[in-house]
Amino acid sequence: MKLDFNFKSKIMECEIIYKVSQSDLRKVIAEFVTEEQGKVFDRFYNVMVDAKTVANIHGTTARTIIRHVKSGTLAAEPTDGKVYKFRLSEVLKFDFQKVKYQKHGGRTYSRGED
Repeated sequence: MKLDFNFKSKIMECEIIYKVSQSDLRKVIAEFVTEEQGKVFDRFYNVMVDAKTVANIHGTTARTIIRHVKSGTLAAEPTDGKVYKFRLSEVLKFDFQKVKYQKHGGRTYSRGED
């Protein structure tokens, strides 16, 4: 923080130093990042994408994305017919790796072992 006091054309600077623990600093940074991510994701709320685009974003197949919709782990917007549409903001928030990790009970597998 910088405070400027202008007395007879002289600028005085003041520096404030805060002492915080590492864990408190991490909490503050995590809250800030989460808040900023939410703002970024909200920009894409009205952008609709198909299952193939979601699959490209998460590095998987459209068929896998449809399985997540049917199992209830990923929400699709209601549309006419069999076409699934997704809000890009929700797609970006979706943690595909976390869901995959939970599916296998905390164990990780290579693609050939699924």
